[in-house]
Amino acid sequence: MPFAVTTPAGHVVRLDDVPLSDLTNIAKEAGLDTWAKLLTEPLRDGAAAEAVYRYCCDTTGDTPPEKITPKLVVAAFNWVEDDLPDTFQGGLPKAGDDQATSGSSGAPSDTTGPPPFHAP
Repeated sequence: MPFAVTTPAGHVVRLDDVPLSDLTNIAKEAGLDTWAKLLTEPLRDGAAAEAVYRYCCDTTGDTPPEKITPKLVVAAFNWVEDDLPDTFQGGLPKAGDDQATSGSSGAPSDTTGPPPFHAP
């Protein structure tokens, strides 16, 4: 579950889609010891939050406001749910429905049982 940044024009950039090399550079320039902090705590450091916000604006072609305020970045950074299929609950597979599948059983569809025995 990553953070995403919404730019002034409404573009949404998921931080887990940003190239790792770019996250590493942003983290280093902001004085962070690891890029992972940008994914888990992008608002903890002001310089990092501003750099990530400006990066997201640059990559989408948006012009960021001249002044980047706490109000602006807090509203722009949002926690997003994974977009994976909803097949697990609490880390365990959900109970399956008894739905028929369209797959084959392996037997030809025009038979009623095993082939008759023929002596050699």
